[in-house]
Amino acid sequence: MAGFEVIVRPMVFPNIRPAPSRSLPPADDATQGQAVLSGSSGQVIALTHSYSASASSTGGTEHQRTFDVARIRPSGSGSSRSGRSTDDGNYIDVEVLREVKMRDSSGSTSVYKYTPVQPSENVEIIRRNQTRSS
Repeated sequence: MAGFEVIVRPMVFPNIRPAPSRSLPPADDATQGQAVLSGSSGQVIALTHSYSASASSTGGTEHQRTFDVARIRPSGSGSSRSGRSTDDGNYIDVEVLREVKMRDSSGSTSVYKYTPVQPSENVEIIRRNQTRSS
């Protein structure tokens, strides 16, 4: 008679069971909301690399400036057509830079020029080309 041969091979199934839930501390835990800080053994940490940088810039010092003096009034209260101010109480006088001469440590001079101020509805030029040296 012919018989059937049965071969049994062991089979390993993956773990399909869910992980057990974590147990949480009770709600009235005294340490709840506190952070615990811990560190290494308290030994000195030796750095193998160090880097330091610094920079400085010298633009020189101002030794002469040329400026205009302008009077600025709040909008709507500017000068009338006759050139007389309609409101003498509200204004500020400002110096508007036209040119600056700078001298660096080697003694060379650089000149920086700026656009002059233009009169407008609330800006009146009082004096032009004033010079101050330091």
